[in-house]
Amino acid sequence: MNHDVDYEIYQYINEQITSYMPFKEFLKEKHLTFKEGERQALQFQAHYRNLLSKYQISDVTPVSICLGLMQELTKSPENETLQYLYICTVTDIGILNPITAPEQAVEQLVRNYLEQLERITEFQNFMQNYITYRKKYKTLKPHFKKEIMIQNLDCSQEAECLYKMALQHKFLSMENDIYYDNLHTLLMLLNSDEILQSLKPYIIFAVLSRKHGLIQKRENFIPNISAAFTYQEYHIYTDNGKNFRNYKSYIELYEQLRRFYLQMPETDIGFCDFCFAELSALNEWYYQYCEPNEEIPMNLKQKVCSLKSLCFPVLYPYYLYSDTEFDTFQETFPKIYRKWEKAVTPAIIQKILTELCRQQDISAFVEQLPHGKEYQKFAELFLYQNAEDMLQKQMIDITDILIKK
Repeated sequence: MNHDVDYEIYQYINEQITSYMPFKEFLKEKHLTFKEGERQALQFQAHYRNLLSKYQISDVTPVSICLGLMQELTKSPENETLQYLYICTVTDIGILNPITAPEQAVEQLVRNYLEQLERITEFQNFMQNYITYRKKYKTLKPHFKKEIMIQNLDCSQEAECLYKMALQHKFLSMENDIYYDNLHTLLMLLNSDEILQSLKPYIIFAVLSRKHGLIQKRENFIPNISAAFTYQEYHIYTDNGKNFRNYKSYIELYEQLRRFYLQMPETDIGFCDFCFAELSALNEWYYQYCEPNEEIPMNLKQKVCSLKSLCFPVLYPYYLYSDTEFDTFQETFPKIYRKWEKAVTPAIIQKILTELCRQQDISAFVEQLPHGKEYQKFAELFLYQNAEDMLQKQMIDITDILIKK
């Protein structure tokens, strides 16, 4: 279990090599003067602290901020100010957390502030769209109760394109007239209804990935469209050799369909993406096992993960330690490290978070670990890392109640 600070620094440096802009040009692009940028950054810090004070959330430690914020959000999940505080906290890249925001040059302060504003805006827009699409999703069920009269439309050109596209995927590699005819009939059905037509990328993806056997083999197969809008279970943590290949192919198919229909004005691509992200765990599988491509739709938790700082939440000044030294300890004393992993339970880590919230040291917990006194420095770092992992998970999980069901 290694801390992410070094990786974040490495990633940041690589990004800056390709995107670095001299500070004067950077300010000019943002239509800011040096003084105005500094004033806004300091005002942002002060506003954040004032809002925490308003809700009586202690700002003495990162733990007290997170625990207090989660407690308030649990009581009032739809409170927009609390949501804003949450977004500011998880997207902090070095100007709010008292540990990751030590004394820094004004230039770095302004750069971090403006970058964080972009992250905040992106998250707020995502949240607003999420609310809109969730409401729209709830209107689909009564719509499916209405009978849809299939019009005799000529969809041959569209069907031919999709037929060739789908044959690129092994799970849809059966070339036959039954498959083509069923695909043509499906398009006639979708094009006969304005709402279904706007959701073609998602519906076609759902039908082909979930019912690919029937659509290729059963004559006159007309799928139950409403079933495409129910949650589909996938075994995303067990690879039997075939299912992971299929999952990758399913996602590639949706991406192709998305690009194919993207420029068509009737397509509601945002709502299609919402359905893709919410109605299966395929996107969760993708972001866990594949090279990230942020065009693959995300759910709320994944959006938090994509916008949060890699080192959030930092609870200890890691510059006091050497990562190389800690790695050497793990390699030299693997039995001791495994004993620590077995000894530290979620209940213990929760107690540690409570103590850190009160600004108490954790020496008593260190001493309780096997050989904790002997290797105090490494035992302390081990506990801090576990505490950060748990707090991060809790802060991500709180998204379950950010939008009241």
